Amino acid sequence: MLPLSQDSRVLDAGCGWGTLTFQLAKSYKHVWAFDRSDCGTEFIKIRSKQDKVDNIIPVRGNVLKLPFCDNYFDLVVLNGVLEWIGQDDESLDPLIVQQRLLKEFFRVLKPKGYLYVGIENRWSATYFLGEPEGHVNLRFISLLPRFTARAYHRIVKKTPYSVYTHSKRNYVRMFKKAGFNGVSAYSPIPQYHHYSNMVPLDNFYACKYYVDKLFSHKKKLAVFFNKIVKAFYLYRLMPFFAPCFSFIVAKSDKDPVSALLSQDLGEKFLGQKRKASFILNSSTNHIVLIPFIAKAKQPLFILKTCRYVDNDSFTKLDDVYKYLKELNSDFINKSIPDIIYAGKFWNRQVIIERAVTGKNIDSFVKRGINIAANKHNAKNIKIVLDWITKFNQVTKNSEIKISQESLNNYILPVKEAIERAIAPELKEQALKRVNELEDSSLGKAMPLVFQHRDFGPSNILLDGATVKVFDWELSQKSAEPLYDVFYFISRYCYLMYYDPNKHGVPYFHTLAQYTEKTFFQGSGFMHELLSSQIKQYCQSLNIDINLAKILFLWQQAGKNNNPGIVDLFFSKEDRFIL
Repeated sequence: MLPLSQDSRVLDAGCGWGTLTFQLAKSYKHVWAFDRSDCGTEFIKIRSKQDKVDNIIPVRGNVLKLPFCDNYFDLVVLNGVLEWIGQDDESLDPLIVQQRLLKEFFRVLKPKGYLYVGIENRWSATYFLGEPEGHVNLRFISLLPRFTARAYHRIVKKTPYSVYTHSKRNYVRMFKKAGFNGVSAYSPIPQYHHYSNMVPLDNFYACKYYVDKLFSHKKKLAVFFNKIVKAFYLYRLMPFFAPCFSFIVAKSDKDPVSALLSQDLGEKFLGQKRKASFILNSSTNHIVLIPFIAKAKQPLFILKTCRYVDNDSFTKLDDVYKYLKELNSDFINKSIPDIIYAGKFWNRQVIIERAVTGKNIDSFVKRGINIAANKHNAKNIKIVLDWITKFNQVTKNSEIKISQESLNNYILPVKEAIERAIAPELKEQALKRVNELEDSSLGKAMPLVFQHRDFGPSNILLDGATVKVFDWELSQKSAEPLYDVFYFISRYCYLMYYDPNKHGVPYFHTLAQYTEKTFFQGSGFMHELLSSQIKQYCQSLNIDINLAKILFLWQQAGKNNNPGIVDLFFSKEDRFIL
């Protein structure tokens, strides 16, 4: 998000196998992959050829003596490298070697160039809790005075201690000593190698906003510490004890990030040049910026853009919002964000939305299948399903008669799933039941509605009983009903049963293992609630129940590639939610 053009020269220093190099190559035309390893640079050459990437230049050499002239690069990326450089010359204090490295980067950067540094914090809160220091795998070593740490390392490891990390204050001091003029410090969460959020450490209210609104961890220990941070206003301690840092360091700008916001956004949307910082939220395809100005308790607006310049998923989003607003429904207007601007910034398509109040619904999810948790979850599920029912009533734009041709689009993927997933002796019975559903649905009417297509808990806010929905860039104005309903139920109920203390990161394909609990439980008030809600939806939009079953099978087995659902459905249809 730096103010650089696509023609900028970028150096990925200490590139390793090129993990970042190939990502940078999607945004910049000239990328140098620099490493001291023959293996890494040769691998990058091979991968570049195989992936048909022609804008990466692999270079092998000593990072302390870069083979480039002065003022050559617009951006240098130093991710997980600075701490290791002390090993290049163990006759010197590691701090001296690190300082030489920073001066070398200062030399090769253009006057308006930038250095990005990702690195751990010497005073990480996790180290105080007994987590081993990740570089040397020794507990508490980074918390000790240097002379004690060196002795500790030599006794245990039999080698010099040369991998130094520092506090935020000392990193800033090192950058200034190397000649850099401006530093913006961020906390990448959960860590700088793979983050979902970056939080500005010099803005108390931005830290508070992250903890209050964007924190989404489900592990019990993390949730417990989050509550402590809220209760005792420990947001102010993030600059001291965050696990790691991401620094944007400018050769000449005093405040690189604020300069970007002031020059490009500030004059248009803030009315004047004002110092600002932003929370950065990152997903697979999108980047979200949430800007704050000093002492402002709420963000100014929400800016969304695509991660890559050639991704055009936002180009139609403005039309989507205009279409929804033109329906002139107070109900819809309360539920979708107001658009301040839609157009191009930094050669990217962006959408700027007005910041709104509310709490992300996935933070309301209570896990487990006990009665109390289910009653809590049932309240939220009912609010959201009532909303989508009314939304689809308002956005219903036409009605079609189900022909054999249109039925084939839904039935054929289901029959293919039966061939793959059901035992041979049961296939005949399953196919017979599919044909019965098909015959029953033929000639029936089906409404076409506005489909969100990403209607998961993470894209829904609750403000009291008001539902607010975001991320409409995948939506379709005229599509099948019930898709968003089944998608939401799958996602929400998955979070109910998912235990982050036992399972890994949740992915959509792992929803299958919870499908039986969600759609085929057959008893209990949660099942009765879901059943009544979907029946209410079908009745309000005049959808035949057997057609609803076909749409469910088509979505789960066809679109979501979960063929096991057909085995579950045809063995337990009597316990199905409809």
